[in-house]
Amino acid sequence: MKLNKSIIVCLFLVLSTIVSAAPITLHIDNTHSSIQFTVPFLAISDVTGRFERFCGNFVFDDTNIMAARLELFVDASSINTGLKIRDRDLVEKYLQTKAYPIIYFKSKSVRLTK
Repeated sequence: MKLNKSIIVCLFLVLSTIVSAAPITLHIDNTHSSIQFTVPFLAISDVTGRFERFCGNFVFDDTNIMAARLELFVDASSINTGLKIRDRDLVEKYLQTKAYPIIYFKSKSVRLTK
């Protein structure tokens, strides 16, 4: 079977684009993602909750996984455990949102696990 030159050139361009693909940046937002947590409460139950407002970026390069990185900004006052009095206590006493309104996370490294 003979391939014409234009098909070969096209195939070469597609393959070289795949091999030398630039890193992909994924935008993290509270519409398409969630930040949830569970913490033990008095050793008898768990408290679950989530943060309602956050954003960030995840940069991924499948040719160099170790170069992947994550940066995340969370509005600390957007905590929601389903109980307003507990949320207010967490915001005022533990998260101290007046002094630290944003929870900031930046990855230091990424590793592949199986």
